[in-house]
Amino acid sequence: MGNDKIGVISDMFIIEVLILIVLAVIVMLLFNLRKRSKKLKRNIREIRDSINNNTKELSNSTKAINTLLNIPEVKKVGMFNFGVYSMGLLLKDNPNVILKPDNSIEVYGIKFKYFTAFVLSEVFGRKDYEFGGLDGCIFIDVGANVADSTLYAASLPNVEYVYGYELMPSTYEQAKVNLSLNPNLAEKITLFNYGWYNKNSSMTTNDVVSNSGLNSIEDTAIDSFYYQRELGRSEALQVEVSLKESRKELLSILEKHPTSPIILKIDIEGAEYECLENMGNLIAHVDIILLEWHYRGYESIVELLEQNNFVWFHEILTTGTGYIKAYNTKKKPFGSD
Repeated sequence: MGNDKIGVISDMFIIEVLILIVLAVIVMLLFNLRKRSKKLKRNIREIRDSINNNTKELSNSTKAINTLLNIPEVKKVGMFNFGVYSMGLLLKDNPNVILKPDNSIEVYGIKFKYFTAFVLSEVFGRKDYEFGGLDGCIFIDVGANVADSTLYAASLPNVEYVYGYELMPSTYEQAKVNLSLNPNLAEKITLFNYGWYNKNSSMTTNDVVSNSGLNSIEDTAIDSFYYQRELGRSEALQVEVSLKESRKELLSILEKHPTSPIILKIDIEGAEYECLENMGNLIAHVDIILLEWHYRGYESIVELLEQNNFVWFHEILTTGTGYIKAYNTKKKPFGSD
């Protein structure tokens, strides 16, 4: 009988201990839940403050954005709402950006009759093609569009000369007009009406008149949502375009400027892969590469860059596109091969 009592007491003790353990766990869970609740409230406050700040910033830019939206050239790029917003921020309280009555624009002293908000926001707002540390540079602008990046590069004091290449005939003509508005910069620019590719050829393709920044010869870009959306809402012309082998084009410039620092900018809506592959190890003679990739990822591009001693920085821009800035750490002097 005594043993039975001891057993009962023992069982009760174990139960009490288990109850205490369960209570302790519940207390800990409640404590952690309270901490998480406080953290959640704090995060909600931070998010709300961030939204309020962004709303104020957007409100401050409303006037500039509304002004932009009344410009025909900006209306044509309605899909690039971010570009319009970026241009609004660029314009806000900025005396260096002047909208003219004739719908042209002057940005940091550079005049444009033809432009798109999104591209100007890349060049002058985000400063995609800004670089430093080198003097007497030769800037190669593959995908010059309406010469926005071309003129920007020519305006840099450390750039000696600029070679620009624009595939589309209509865009090339617009670029020439923009160059004529800036004669002091145009004198250090040569503009060509053909694109870089992996072979010399010509072909017929669409010219999306409403948005020159989307024009491409590559199926991956043409099949993209952005291209098809713009194609469906605007006029597109069938045009004949010329392409030249990128390796030979780069070699020609290196031969003209064998000792100059070379800056290579490429934004050609999907054709950059073939263009780079064709240049191959010749890029070892280039100092800096500024590049946008489109729809086929960046892995093959950075693999080629690393093989030629480049360190690179990467940023995702939109779904299927990104930006790479690469610096050559062991540039090969031209003629040393």
